[in-house]
Amino acid sequence: MEQTLYDLLGLSRDATPSQIKSAFRRAAKQSHPDAGGDADQFQRLKAAYEVLSDEEARKYYDETGEVPADRLSSLAEDERFRTLLGDMLVTIISQAGAPEFTDILEETRGTLSRQIKAADRQLVSFSHLTARLGEVLRRLHGPEKEDVITELLQQRLTETENKIKLTLALKRRLLKLQQTLERYTYDVEVESIM
Repeated sequence: MEQTLYDLLGLSRDATPSQIKSAFRRAAKQSHPDAGGDADQFQRLKAAYEVLSDEEARKYYDETGEVPADRLSSLAEDERFRTLLGDMLVTIISQAGAPEFTDILEETRGTLSRQIKAADRQLVSFSHLTARLGEVLRRLHGPEKEDVITELLQQRLTETENKIKLTLALKRRLLKLQQTLERYTYDVEVESIM
């Protein structure tokens, strides 16, 4: 049997808001990654708390047994964020010099800055392309039946608009990573000259 959000926090279905909050705090202390806990477990606890502490989301969950769709997309976004950060850090660490002499955070900040600039360039390029495709489609007049060219160009316009959405989402994650890194420092040993 699948564990419910209530089970995850060790609560009964009639738990009060203050009981939910207390149960989350208790469980979060044990599973928080900064305290040596399991990061995935902490994320599940956090997700459970977010649903159960929101009156509308909890009502929806109680009625359907499902987490509201907007909560699912938020959880998916958090998971993509964590994956992106983890992959980036491991790549930089594997390619950087000695950890005691290389500021891993500075390397990561540089990589993020370059990726944000690349995303900006892509957005400009995609925006120009969508404007041009839109103008061509506005001016193009084909046969009413089997208008293959208009159909193909409309398909490409839609694909480009989707690429813009994906690139914007990536840029938001990269900016969030940049903000996250600002809360960290890294000790670098200075090599002796002699």
